[in-house]
Amino acid sequence: MPKNLNIGFVIEKIMKTDMEEGRLLKKKISRRAAISRAVAIGSIVGVGIIAGLGGYYAGTLGAPAKVETVTKTETVTVGAATVTETKTVRETVTVPGTATAPAPTLPPGLGPEDEPYLRAADEFIAWIGEDTVLTPEQLKQEVYHFVAASKPYRGTTLINMYEALPGAVWEEQYLGEWFERITGIKVAWEAMSNYETILKSFEDAKTRAGIYDVLGTDQDMHGFYVLNKSALNLSEFMREHPELVPPYLDVDDIWAKGTYSYKGDIYAIHGQAPWIDSMVRTSWFKDPKNREDFKKKYGYDLKTPLEYYVDARRYVSKRTTTSVEDDWTISKCEDVIEFFTRPDEKMWGSLGCLRPGDHLGWLGDWLDDAFQFCSPAPLGSYPAEVATLDPIITPFGCNTEGGALWGTSQAEGGTLDTDAGAKMYDFWLHYIPEHSPPKAREIDAVESWTAWGIDGTYAFHVMPHHFFPVFVGPESKVVGDFEVGPLPVYEPWYHPLKPRGYVDPSGYIISAYSKNKEAAFLFITFLNSKAVDLKKNMEIGMTMRISTMKDPRYRALDDKFGKFLTVFDVTGKYLYGTDAKWVIYPQAMSVARDAALKALEEKLDGAETAKLVASEIDKWIKENGWYGKKVLE
Repeated sequence: MPKNLNIGFVIEKIMKTDMEEGRLLKKKISRRAAISRAVAIGSIVGVGIIAGLGGYYAGTLGAPAKVETVTKTETVTVGAATVTETKTVRETVTVPGTATAPAPTLPPGLGPEDEPYLRAADEFIAWIGEDTVLTPEQLKQEVYHFVAASKPYRGTTLINMYEALPGAVWEEQYLGEWFERITGIKVAWEAMSNYETILKSFEDAKTRAGIYDVLGTDQDMHGFYVLNKSALNLSEFMREHPELVPPYLDVDDIWAKGTYSYKGDIYAIHGQAPWIDSMVRTSWFKDPKNREDFKKKYGYDLKTPLEYYVDARRYVSKRTTTSVEDDWTISKCEDVIEFFTRPDEKMWGSLGCLRPGDHLGWLGDWLDDAFQFCSPAPLGSYPAEVATLDPIITPFGCNTEGGALWGTSQAEGGTLDTDAGAKMYDFWLHYIPEHSPPKAREIDAVESWTAWGIDGTYAFHVMPHHFFPVFVGPESKVVGDFEVGPLPVYEPWYHPLKPRGYVDPSGYIISAYSKNKEAAFLFITFLNSKAVDLKKNMEIGMTMRISTMKDPRYRALDDKFGKFLTVFDVTGKYLYGTDAKWVIYPQAMSVARDAALKALEEKLDGAETAKLVASEIDKWIKENGWYGKKVLE
């Protein structure tokens, strides 16, 4: 196993994803740019994590006997003569101070031919060490399960595609080889851009070819998979194949399983759990001089987003249910961005991202939670506790009254072209770039999120947690000096039961058309087993498991990762992802992307942009037979 990340390995991944993005968007790709991004990602996973394998877990195979060259004297009879003959031979002997292998006691159903896989399992257990929420006996049971359950499928080759984000790169680099050694199942990994994962998923659903056995994806595509029946119903599969289910899979331990659930069944095994938050430079916000100057200029106290949010909760009894004057709001956020934009001091309020790309289409599907497009959760519940928000769903404020798709404009009962939508586009496409360095017009969202930590010259950003490991890596300028907080909220549209943060879990689905479903199931459950979850997330910091979140060793990392667990503790019930009824995500995202790009080219303001995007999505819905069509009944 490798002792640390091979930077060439990461460059290859980035070049591949950028080449694909370049082909789709006519972007020039340079190896220098790939190397720069590789250094950033290298800081994510380029740490020594391989433990010495001496002193294996006390598994079933015992210690090997020692093979040595020994000299033996034998007396033989040749004809009538007796001859003493000395021979040099190699044989198994007991050497003082070494152990003799006991006769192996193999688990039921396994024989001598399985010993290499059990040996690999013991090595894997030793590598995990104590960095697991399982007891030693539970860990042994969980890992040995994969040896036994995989026996019928050894020699199978799986094809897995995934978005080349830090967590999945870590899984390929560190868990891929272990899986192959323990199970005998080979895996071909294909890293690609987010947009390419969408295209591949769309292709898989339409062609039913099963080119990929496993598809790494995020929850935006969930409704599409369910509608098209292109993702294997994992709950149904587990009911039919109980012998393949790991003893400690524990689906209820996955806190956001609802983002990949439909009618009580799950369709993906979650990998990482980034949610979209505010990210700020702690020292800048807490500097006494900055706080004094800010108070003089704006008339209220400068606090971090988390401080605003927590303090606002303390005053809730003094306010009406719709008042947010003490909270972290869009207006406060704009003041912060303006205050810290000081080019002469090499400081900027934020870092925009206006390069053409699919990220321009994501905008109305995650920042909409800050601008409160959707309906609130039913009284007595929270956004994270319900399957859908009716009648206005989260993506682009689409009206789905009666379970049908109608549209995103006000004319169709939607909310995208309202003052909230206008403010969203103005904030993201104009205000933030105007308070950013010139590079904001040359980079996409992923590049801006990485640069926020590598450059270390920005006060604020809205970003997912995918890039936490960058911020704590050797190339980071913000190690120990960043803090996360809730998204800012748009005051006029605030409601206490509307989503306040966008959760974007990454996961693995199995293609409904795969010919290797059993082996694929073992693969995705191995990557996200309770056995390895703590160890993995002490590196990448994005667990989906409640058991890991509660573990003291994981909670001890809260400050290291900018109080992300604290934020989850106080805002977790308000997180929400892409509503499952948004079954046209692949197509609508592309329509929204192209419309936003057109708005930038024509220099439209926020209101004009919101109106254009809403009209283009509505037009597509009608022209493609979705208008008034019920979905996911």
